[in-house]
Amino acid sequence: MFYLIAYISSVVLINYAFSSAPHLDIIWSCWGGLVFILRDMVQTRYGHGALVAMLVALVLSYVTSEPAIALASATAFFVSELIDWLVFTVTRRPLRDRLWL
Repeated sequence: MFYLIAYISSVVLINYAFSSAPHLDIIWSCWGGLVFILRDMVQTRYGHGALVAMLVALVLSYVTSEPAIALASATAFFVSELIDWLVFTVTRRPLRDRLWL
């Protein structure tokens, strides 16, 4: 449950941070890398529920952030998370290998 909450919270907080302090975008972008690791942990625990968690996070982001940021984030997260999910599902390799892929 920890990884699920951390994953959803991270997506929402990153989008809020981009909306409230866009001049610190390099910090928020680095934090975004952590989301992939959290997503892999959620995928390990909840399987395809990781995609549902992503949708929940994006809906919450739309409510708490600027709509343009939330839409851009939804697009970027959807594409990147879908690719990450495919790599995770198809390869079933250890996390360190998937990160390189």
